[in-house]
Amino acid sequence: MSNEELLLSDILNELAHLASGSINEEELAKEFISIVKKNSQVNSAEIIDLTSANTNRFEEYLINTRKTYVDNQLSEYSAFTELVSYSKNGYMSCAIIPLVVNNKVIAALTMLSNKENAFSPEFIHVFELSASMLAPLIAYKTEIRKSSKLVDYFDSAFNSQCPQMLITKENKIIKSNSAAAKLFNVSNGTNATRIFGIDFAALNEKDMVKGINIKINNSENEYKIFSKSINPNLFHVLAVNVTGELFLNRILNALSEGNDMFLLIAKEDLIITSMSKNLEKFIGYNEMQGDLKFDNFLKENNSAFVNLKEGKPFFFELKGISKTLYVKAIPNKIESGYMVLMVDKESDKYISDAEQNIKGFIDGTSDIVIMIDSLGYIRECNMQSEKILGYKREELVERDISEIYSDAKILNRDIIYVKNGGKIDNTYVNIKKKDNEMLPAVHSIRFLRGINEEDRYIIIIKELSTKMKLEEMEDDLKEAEGDIKRLNAISGQKSDFIYNISHELRTPLTNIKGFSSLLYEGNAGELNKDQKDYVNTIIEESNRLMLIIQQVLDAAKLETEKVKLELKEVDLKSLGESPSIKALSESAHGKNLDFSWNVDFNVPQITADPNRLIQVFVNLIGNAIKFTEKGGINIHIYRKSVKYIECDVSDTGIGIAEEDRRKLFRKFYQAQNYQSQKSVLIKQDGAGTGLGLAITKEIIKLHGGSIRVESEPGKGSKFAFVLPITKRTRRKTAKKE
Repeated sequence: MSNEELLLSDILNELAHLASGSINEEELAKEFISIVKKNSQVNSAEIIDLTSANTNRFEEYLINTRKTYVDNQLSEYSAFTELVSYSKNGYMSCAIIPLVVNNKVIAALTMLSNKENAFSPEFIHVFELSASMLAPLIAYKTEIRKSSKLVDYFDSAFNSQCPQMLITKENKIIKSNSAAAKLFNVSNGTNATRIFGIDFAALNEKDMVKGINIKINNSENEYKIFSKSINPNLFHVLAVNVTGELFLNRILNALSEGNDMFLLIAKEDLIITSMSKNLEKFIGYNEMQGDLKFDNFLKENNSAFVNLKEGKPFFFELKGISKTLYVKAIPNKIESGYMVLMVDKESDKYISDAEQNIKGFIDGTSDIVIMIDSLGYIRECNMQSEKILGYKREELVERDISEIYSDAKILNRDIIYVKNGGKIDNTYVNIKKKDNEMLPAVHSIRFLRGINEEDRYIIIIKELSTKMKLEEMEDDLKEAEGDIKRLNAISGQKSDFIYNISHELRTPLTNIKGFSSLLYEGNAGELNKDQKDYVNTIIEESNRLMLIIQQVLDAAKLETEKVKLELKEVDLKSLGESPSIKALSESAHGKNLDFSWNVDFNVPQITADPNRLIQVFVNLIGNAIKFTEKGGINIHIYRKSVKYIECDVSDTGIGIAEEDRRKLFRKFYQAQNYQSQKSVLIKQDGAGTGLGLAITKEIIKLHGGSIRVESEPGKGSKFAFVLPITKRTRRKTAKKE
């Protein structure tokens, strides 16, 4: 090998070691600089980040051209000011190599030497190749760091008082904050569909953004569920209590139309001073009638009078011009007398609302509720008015309502519109708090006609901070979705990087094996016994390393879907006579283990890739031999159904614990096996990469099959995989011209 090839091999070896570590991108850059200095005559080297907006003229040149810049004779006449400064510091040669990912320059490797003509084309070629390997690795480490920040974001969001969950496309809750756990009685692993009655994977984008109203566990509270897709497999779910909002909307609508709910206001002597427009129509009120008293509705209902005075709900018959309703009255004591909400008891639509006390609604809602007279002065307000606006109740009552509006024209316009029979719902306004801070909000207004007194208006003001927070959260989730897409792209680059670097490692390793074999056979002179033992160890470890590299290559190919099956007709009985299976049989016999390969008479030939199928059997049988000390290994292949065959690989080994069985087919997972006679966990000597079973599962999936494991500690294991007799292929739909 040439010096350049040896240098490249050394650098790639060290890069491969760094790739498997957990260091961040800054530590990776430092380690790579150490590699550069160790393997060359470079006097100074650094990696400069080029992703920020602050770049000089030379860095912009690198970003635009994406080409390596070499100057082997630095001087004060160099093309760029930045290079002149290198010359002034005593450097005679420089080489700057851009680190490119997806045609974008993310950094630059700068190397400086005190000698002229220090950087030959061969040297530059080596470090250009190294930089092409380093760039995606740095980008990947950077995305990992950003990913951890994304996790921190979710953790921060989950600390809020708003119920939030992460739900998979299978509708399983994988994370819920304390508010969701307490409110909905959910935990990780709970089926969200059973709780909410929603198939989140089936929701369309409109439903996710608009939200879906639900009731939980037959409670009176209602919630709006917002869902946001983070990726095809995960949803972020937010629950907002809208009980007060829905009840409010029903009351507002009832005040203008329908014969299900009515509202009136009466003085202490029960003379009615205001009533909702629909009540006016229902009883046929005429202004010429004079004073109208609530007594006229109650007549001789003494218990109703008592309950009214005590503020307790009661029932009575409300007579209208065309019909009589049996209503439930819900009174609330106010400063001027009483406010009474009347609900048709027989109406299914409002039966749940009738169970609520009007006082509970006004003071319990999270919105501002204000009653004003015809001159615009505040007569009543709820607790939220004080809490949100910062005033005490006595500071609000008798205050001109226009003083808390930044634009009184909008308020006056809407008041006139409502008085003329219209409805105002969710008009955007700015409300002034006591400290003069502006509160973005929407208001809704309803008119109560005065009877022998002034008209009144109910104004409900809903602050928009919650809505704004939801919109901000949606923006954050969109950004998170972009981050996840970039992570997926980097993951693909990582697989390509691992694939390429593993491929490069095979060449020097093949040479090591070849020359070691020549030494062992005496082609370079006879070796003594110790020397032969040493060389034999090199050969054995080289074979083991080659197997590991092959497994890493297979895993990378499978992950990037580069594996293509070479399908043929395979006779499973003859497969047992293959050299690989025979070698395993001899290995089993060498441990004094029984070995049998049994294929039922009715098993037909199957369509499969014979080499990949042998790889599956080698992985499963090899594991069985490794973890079995007595008894034997049995392979039984039989016809499972008309379309499928099953292959069982059974052993009498140490078995696998339940915890390990759940994780067994994950990449890089190595089971902590039970010692056969002690309840102590041990790890087998010579454990591999933890890729064998993951690769096995992927190969079986490529064939259209599946695999399972049955085992108990101390009682052996059975790996059973099912394969179709004929490999099914997807039909390609012809494109219309």
